[in-house]
Amino acid sequence: MTNLFTFTDKNTGYKFCTINDQKKDEVDEYKLANWSCQFVTKEGSFVDIGAHIGAFSILLSGNCKYIHAFEPNKDTYECIAMGIANNNRFNILTYRYALGKDDHEAELYQHSTDGYRCTVGGHAPDIVYKQYVVNVKPLDSFNIDNIDLIKIDVGDDAVNVLQGASLTLKNNNYPPILLMITNGASRTSAFNNLKSMGYKLFPITGCSDTFLANEHPDREVHKNNNVKQCESANNADESDDQYNDAHILLELAKRARHDGRHKDAYNLARSALKYDIESTKNELYHEIFISAYYIGEHEEGSKIGEQFLLRPGTEWDVRNKTIGNMKYYIKPLNKTRKIPIAIELPEDYISSSSSIIHHHDNTYKCILRTVNYSIEKTGRYIMRDPQGYVRTRNFLVSLNSRFFVTDVHEMTHVSSTILYPKNIIGFEDVRAIDGTNKFMCTSLELMPHNGTPQICLCEYQDNGDITMVKHLRIPGSTDENPRCEKNWMPFLKDGNIHFIYSTSPFKLYMLCEDTYDPILVKMHNYNKYNLSDLRGSSPPIPYNNGWLATLHHVHHSDHEARKYYHRLVWFNNDFTTIKFSKLFYFERIGIEFNLSICNTNEGVLFTYSVKDNTSSMLMVQHEEVQRMISCYEDTSV
Repeated sequence: MTNLFTFTDKNTGYKFCTINDQKKDEVDEYKLANWSCQFVTKEGSFVDIGAHIGAFSILLSGNCKYIHAFEPNKDTYECIAMGIANNNRFNILTYRYALGKDDHEAELYQHSTDGYRCTVGGHAPDIVYKQYVVNVKPLDSFNIDNIDLIKIDVGDDAVNVLQGASLTLKNNNYPPILLMITNGASRTSAFNNLKSMGYKLFPITGCSDTFLANEHPDREVHKNNNVKQCESANNADESDDQYNDAHILLELAKRARHDGRHKDAYNLARSALKYDIESTKNELYHEIFISAYYIGEHEEGSKIGEQFLLRPGTEWDVRNKTIGNMKYYIKPLNKTRKIPIAIELPEDYISSSSSIIHHHDNTYKCILRTVNYSIEKTGRYIMRDPQGYVRTRNFLVSLNSRFFVTDVHEMTHVSSTILYPKNIIGFEDVRAIDGTNKFMCTSLELMPHNGTPQICLCEYQDNGDITMVKHLRIPGSTDENPRCEKNWMPFLKDGNIHFIYSTSPFKLYMLCEDTYDPILVKMHNYNKYNLSDLRGSSPPIPYNNGWLATLHHVHHSDHEARKYYHRLVWFNNDFTTIKFSKLFYFERIGIEFNLSICNTNEGVLFTYSVKDNTSSMLMVQHEEVQRMISCYEDTSV
């Protein structure tokens, strides 16, 4: 990026940027711009064609409602943007286009070090400092109205600019034109063009090669007809100006970000927020959210991203886009150590997700899933199976107090329940229920003619035998119209198995002791935050006079695999209060799944898998857990 230098104009106090360090203390255009003020009004627009560093635009910005500054040179264009930000002149709208008679692309040749002398199209001059392609458009394509004055400083391209501005001139009743052009054939052609439209031309005393095209016959009629309109504009409501200013700042912020000027984008969006215009807030916060990352304001960027995700009323596509960009802000879980779960695996199988619970005497039981597939970056599954089936084999693993493996049994279905094999075989997403020898899991094999994922409750023995499989149904789900069921969060409460079905609305079910039929025992909404994107991860465990659990949030993409982010949550005993953490990840951003947490003397243990092809545990100190769940709090309505 080109270095920019700033100087303060001694006549006005405005700050201007240049692309070379000339040790200046005033702008060359001051006297001419000051003289030009007689042609502009507080209600009209000034069009600056060939704006260079924006001197004319900034000097006249206090005298016009809007200024439209056109400058194709990307370096001097950046000077304009910096000048707007430095001087709070946000009524200046900038356009990085060359103007001509039609819409096309052309080579720009910069043949002076300060960027002032540029040629668009034609043959390259003898000396060229920079060269690149720019977009050329006619002024008529921008539909600018209420123009008081036009300045054209584009050298030999003036004729092309005038030919592409004929409708604009006519629709604005032929405003005065300040024309800067050296002697030669191009000047003659430009003069002839202006005269043919009805303009008179006057040289400006004291300014070489500078002319005023004015006194068009239609102009005086226009002025007389607009006296009352001007009076009406003077009485316009201040709120209209604030609305317009906020939208102008928003567009400038977008352009700055697209040009890579993230500090400018951040400052412009922050300035626009002061107007408190509701229709601009989402987009302004989005600009700050993106730009904050590049300028080191990570805490603010993360906070804004979280607000988008949690604020009621934010559309799903905005939330999904936000969660996709949160990867730049989200931090990994602050662990004290990582513990692998390693057992001898069957051929063609890889460790996947696991669920851990207390056993006795500071030992643990872990149900470890192994799978016969891998997941590519795009999310495509690669099966190591001649039939192309996804297969799961689960193992009951005993761990001692130091989390070393002491015993392993493959879990085998021996119950009388009939399973109907599909192309996805085995019990998935097993969540062991602490204090019992039962688990909940997902299966596609519970119905003969339908492969919709369903939840079942299973009972197992110490040797790994699964002696009971009970298909669980929420009221309203039938064989003919089954609901897709996943991610229930089971736990033991008051001697009965309960499970959290959803968080928005919060639904808590209890299983009947004899039939295991689910009964809804609690349902409510939380008051402040939108929790509808959160899905169940770990079952709740007793913790600090309440319940500690994890939830996950998924980013969906058409081009790559899903990404899972996580929150640690705490509920009070009756689930009317929820506290939760910021988003985090375990090891690396991508497909990470967490099926259990376990309270130990050392801290809280989290089990997780990465891309369904690893199985590990992380230990997190209790002090860190308390810090995490203090970020957000909500209560039921």
